Formats: sequence, C-alpha cells, structure tokens
Amino acid sequence: MKICFVALFICFIFTSCYTFKQDIGTGAPKKHVVVRKHKWYALWGISSLNTVDAKKLAGKSSNYSVKTQFRATDIIISLFTGCVSVVTQTVTVTK
Repeated sequence: MKICFVALFICFIFTSCYTFKQDIGTGAPKKHVVVRKHKWYALWGISSLNTVDAKKLAGKSSNYSVKTQFRATDIIISLFTGCVSVVTQTVTVTK
C-alpha cells in the first residue's frame, strides 16, 4: 500500500504544467474578452478527440492571443479520466 502511495505521489509531483503562447497581429488589446475551451485527447495525448479552432474562438478579431496550456485543473481532471486514457488541455483565446 505504501509503495502505491509513493508511486502516485511521485507521478503527481513530476507532472509539469506548460504554456505555449502565440500572438496574432498585435496580440490581445488592453480591454479584452477571454474564451476558454478544453481539448480532449485519448491514449494519453496520442489521439485527439475534438478540435479547438482558435480562429473561430477569436471570431472577427484580427488581434488576439492564443494560449495552450496544461493547467492544474487539467491535471485534476486527468487524474480521474486518465485511468481510461483520456486527458485534457486548455486553449485560451484573449481577444
């Protein structure tokens, strides 16, 4: 039992959060609107289950920022869904 707890604890500690940010045009304006959507993957990230189109989330805006990240909330969700090989990632569009 202790070995399972230690293994789970080590896996949780070494799970990293990462962020990839991309500015389109001049980036997000000072007064902005934030739109978030989850991208779901099967087989622990190998196969995509849905498509998140940042251009559609930005709408008619030509200046926006796209941030793709594996946040703490994604880790918590993936703890429960990871046992069936489904994980999530957050895509945030600031326009």
